[in-house]
Amino acid sequence: MVEIKIEQPSGSQVVIEGVIPADQFAQEEKGVLEALNRETKLDGFRPGHIPEAVLRREVGEDKILNQMAERALQAEYPKILAKHKIDAVGYPQITITKIARGEDLGFKIVTDVIPAITLSDWQTAVKKVGEAKPVEAVTDEEVDKVVGELLASRAKEGEAKPELTDETAKDFGEFTTATELKEQIRKNLTGEKERRARDAWRLSLMEAVLAETPFETPKTLVEAEIDKMLAELRDNIERMGMKFEDYLSHLKKSEQDLRAAWQADAEKRVKVGLVMNELARAADLKPDDEQVRKEAEHLKSHYPDVDEKRIEAYVAHGLVMEKVWEQLEQTAKKV
Repeated sequence: MVEIKIEQPSGSQVVIEGVIPADQFAQEEKGVLEALNRETKLDGFRPGHIPEAVLRREVGEDKILNQMAERALQAEYPKILAKHKIDAVGYPQITITKIARGEDLGFKIVTDVIPAITLSDWQTAVKKVGEAKPVEAVTDEEVDKVVGELLASRAKEGEAKPELTDETAKDFGEFTTATELKEQIRKNLTGEKERRARDAWRLSLMEAVLAETPFETPKTLVEAEIDKMLAELRDNIERMGMKFEDYLSHLKKSEQDLRAAWQADAEKRVKVGLVMNELARAADLKPDDEQVRKEAEHLKSHYPDVDEKRIEAYVAHGLVMEKVWEQLEQTAKKV
């Protein structure tokens, strides 16, 4: 029977120390020798047909024992997490503290975990923020600026930009008059202002919740978020036809500089995600199955190579997160 001791030095990390009995550890040797026999290339022998004595001499005792330890811990680690309800994230740091033939296997595992999040009186905090501020109306100057940019985009090199007329308005879509084009631009600008205002309002609501919900953020998740931010930036730069390395040279920054600069932002993103998941769990929010199916089918038509289950999970999560935002909005509007 595996003996373990669990300590939690911080809210986002767990240390597991333990011992796997010698007889259980020894059971991994057969599988390790079979795998090494298949993988080892040795003159005069076909893979998988190397005599055991020759194989042991070729690979060495240390390699055999280390692979036995790796297999034993790969089998035992998930059981430890399940038995002790440890919500681990990322790759654990594993250290072998004792290893010898015929002896118990000693180990130490350090892993980040999802922190316990206690939602306090977040409703009161959200109500103090209140409703979103009214959006300022789009001005004629703002509309004219967009019109000017559209017309300039149609001007040939060396020519003056054309005037807006009923005829030139037809170049920008199914518009029959210049007035119709301006009305659509005003509508688009109004929608954009409303989206930005709603995003800012939602962020202020979430910041109010975060202020009432202190917890330690797992470093693994922060680093993963920075990896995601870097990947998105790289993709955007390469889509513009630039090399990412050239972009960094232009900024006179390294990738490590960006990682350091984004640390606080990444940590905040992780905190928001964890709190939103907890709000969804506490309110038992679930997505509508039919809506998941329809939106997943739509995405599948655009991304046919992506696994269907992954698409459904992505859609379901997005719908649940939208329900969380709506819950925050409704709470803020209550007197």
